[in-house]
Amino acid sequence: MTEESPESQVFNRLHLGSETINRLSEYVEILASWNQHIRLSGYREKTDIRQHLVWEPLLAAQYFGLASSLCSIVDFGSGNGSPGIIFSILYPHLHVSLVERKQKKLSFLSYVISRLKLENATFYDNIRTALAAQKTSSSTEIWMKAISMQSLFLELSRPENKGKSFSIKKFGELDPVPGCQYIRKHVITSEAWSLSPIFKITVSEGLLTV
Repeated sequence: MTEESPESQVFNRLHLGSETINRLSEYVEILASWNQHIRLSGYREKTDIRQHLVWEPLLAAQYFGLASSLCSIVDFGSGNGSPGIIFSILYPHLHVSLVERKQKKLSFLSYVISRLKLENATFYDNIRTALAAQKTSSSTEIWMKAISMQSLFLELSRPENKGKSFSIKKFGELDPVPGCQYIRKHVITSEAWSLSPIFKITVSEGLLTV
């Protein structure tokens, strides 16, 4: 009997369809290729890219029930597209905004969106424009992976946002900044889905009032 690969384990346990799997695999290939010329991630090997930039967002999406959510997603500091591109592939019904200020990384995001035909994903070079484009009828969640809360706070500290509150989910720990109400730290483990190798991630959830 052939042993199931870690990648197959993830896809099978999370009941992903073939089109979704193909898009996720193609994302890994594109990122690995572009990463040789533009520093999009410190992860160079495809196995590391899969675990940290694909599987971790997959588990976070499952844990927070994004499949049944009607919120809009803003991926602040999207860079290599994780987690925003992953969420976009998984859930075509969600609108995903990718925010990245560096032009070379924006070019990468634009290419991925076009190549994978992600009609629910849009890229922006600043979060002000991204938030202004959100539908008023739906809630908005700001997701962050490798960028600081201080950077987000500085971007949002504008007169038009005074008194507004923003729902934040950050991989890792929430940095203490003015106006951030700490809600909860979630520890998500691959064991919950009977996955091997065993790894865990932390996603901190907070409310930022400007």
